[in-house]
Amino acid sequence: MWGAWSNYMTQIRDNGERNTYNNLVTAGLGASLKEGESQYFADNTKLTSQFVFVPYTSIADSLVKVSKGEIESYIKTNSNDFKVEESRDISYVQFNIAATTEDENAIKASVAELIEDFKNTSNESVFLSENDSDTSIDDSFKFQKEINATVASEIFKGAKGDVFGPYKEQGYFKISKITDVTTMPDSARASHILIPFLGAQRVAADVTRTQDEAKVLADSILNVVKRNKNKFEDLAKTMSSDLGSGAKGGDLDWFTYNRMTPEFRDFVFEGNTGDIDVVETPFGFHIIKIDGQKNNQTALKLATYSRQIIASEATENAIFQKSEQFALASSKDNKFFEVAKENNYVTKPAIGLKVLDENVPGLGNQRQIISWAFSNDTKPGDFKRFDLEGSHVVAFVTAKTEKGLMSAAKATNTVKPILVNQKKAKLIADKFNGSTLADIAKENNTNVRNASGINLKSPTLSGAGSEPKVVGAMYNAEINKVYKNIEGNRGVYAFAVTNKELPTALPNYETSRKSIAESRKTKTFAIYEAIKNAADIEDNRSNLYRSN
Repeated sequence: MWGAWSNYMTQIRDNGERNTYNNLVTAGLGASLKEGESQYFADNTKLTSQFVFVPYTSIADSLVKVSKGEIESYIKTNSNDFKVEESRDISYVQFNIAATTEDENAIKASVAELIEDFKNTSNESVFLSENDSDTSIDDSFKFQKEINATVASEIFKGAKGDVFGPYKEQGYFKISKITDVTTMPDSARASHILIPFLGAQRVAADVTRTQDEAKVLADSILNVVKRNKNKFEDLAKTMSSDLGSGAKGGDLDWFTYNRMTPEFRDFVFEGNTGDIDVVETPFGFHIIKIDGQKNNQTALKLATYSRQIIASEATENAIFQKSEQFALASSKDNKFFEVAKENNYVTKPAIGLKVLDENVPGLGNQRQIISWAFSNDTKPGDFKRFDLEGSHVVAFVTAKTEKGLMSAAKATNTVKPILVNQKKAKLIADKFNGSTLADIAKENNTNVRNASGINLKSPTLSGAGSEPKVVGAMYNAEINKVYKNIEGNRGVYAFAVTNKELPTALPNYETSRKSIAESRKTKTFAIYEAIKNAADIEDNRSNLYRSN
């Protein structure tokens, strides 16, 4: 718990430092009125155009060939788009250690053997401890809707001392004993005045009274409100440290049984409407007034003995042997995937693992697997078995990527479609010889299309889709001039802009300027990347994490 708290406080500090730095930087990020004006006209200028569109799909892919050398050349020319960090690709098979049907039956039988002793014990808490229950005593009352549905109706027909089960619930076999039966509301309404003391939970920094002083003050307030209940509301507003309810005269509205801390809850739900008293909780002393109760019904206290359903030692050994046999079979001919397929094992990929990563997709925090994958001695084709909490994993390195440019093999799916379209564009351009749109359309056996209301904010052409490059060209085009061989996302275009409708000029462009400035201030990730790229720092952390 201390470690978790320490990490939480460190995270708050780091986030505070990061946010302060980002706020200082973004405070200097703005925009000029001229930028606002340009943005306003770009977003609101409407174009009317005629165009001819010949899609790339009009040419069969089989007519265009792309070589590995062309892909490599494209990667080098556009190197900024294809820079990669060192990474590893692995695949793995996970053998989960899970209880078998035989294991479950054995656990259920062992729990059932305790029924008579559980029924006869007079100290349920000690019984749970001495018999190694996997859950401890719960001293709160339960309503029927809170009990396992498969046994709730049976349990609520029982009497004090009856034992029920074994029944299965959330990975446990359980037997439950009724230790108390009562009738109580399932919801209540109360008001309170909170008097905290130094050392209480969530106490304000200005509270200096001791526990004894707080008790004396709470008792004196209790005496006042007992003599005159009408003073409760005013005292809550002026004396209670719970400012939220205090502003409403101490009213907490309606709440259910499990919402409040146990001491507060027990007083409100086991008392009667109108009762007033002082109750101590970890937050201080409460002067509580019960304002209402509703839906009275039967409630039970249950002592529940639980045994977690886990694999037996024999099952654990069998699963270990299965993982070991798979690892040995894979090693013979380096046939990880073939052996997995023969045994109907599911292989799962983890692609693009980085040297400083902590998590393996599907396995969680498994730094040991990443360290092994990046070890100087580990190469593609190597495998290793790892014994994890609750499972065994056999991992296999499928690929190794060095820092630098992406390989042609990995970039093929990205680059090849681009190069194919570039080559198709040249073939299509050979048929854009006409001097008018009508001639070009006839030459390509298509029609001249019309588009109106086009703007840069929504660069979509009817029948062609989103084409920002083409619409951008239209925005800067001369009226009625034919432009040819404009390569878009989906094909090649020829167009002529017939009208450009400018928006009404504004007295000032402050609204657009603010919009640009606010957009820039949200790009904190871009700030981080800019700092990282500008910094003359060599990151050697990977040397500490890499196994030698």
